[in-house]
Amino acid sequence: MVVDLSDTAMVAAQGAGSAALASLDLPKSFDELLLRRTEALAQKLTQNFADAGIDVDSKIALQVDSSGRIRTDGPQKERIEQFFRDNPEIAKEVRDVASLNTMKAAAEALRRYNEEMKSAHDKDSQSAVRDRYTTRSLRIQELSGSLTLEDGKLTSAAVEYADSLSPADDKARSRNQTDVLT
Repeated sequence: MVVDLSDTAMVAAQGAGSAALASLDLPKSFDELLLRRTEALAQKLTQNFADAGIDVDSKIALQVDSSGRIRTDGPQKERIEQFFRDNPEIAKEVRDVASLNTMKAAAEALRRYNEEMKSAHDKDSQSAVRDRYTTRSLRIQELSGSLTLEDGKLTSAAVEYADSLSPADDKARSRNQTDVLT
């Protein structure tokens, strides 16, 4: 059965769909999506850890290893790792949020690369920009999967690293690396 709607009915139907979409509280950017997911995961971890008898008053460092398992160190190591084995849906969310945070850090490194390349007018300057980008990218890769839960907040080591960089810091690091090599 096929139903043909009049132009007026089509406009009304589209308006109803638009109103439904407008009522949804969708994130407006990747950063907002990431913030919401990270905050929601922090709340979920804090509540679930407390319910499982895991002390949430001290800092908890989490690391997603190369096989996707979530690892930690310290006196609660076994309890926390067992928690993630017993709660695969929460472990998946940790992996997802860690990956999204790494993507954000990588995007910041690329943004800096593009910005710096605009002012690099000779081969030496361009080479230095490429070297900084490579160094940053390797460091972000090393830090990927590292999350810390402290005081109800979840932070990413990769994002903290990317956010902490300034052009002056990069130049100093570059000089120090060159000094070590020569």
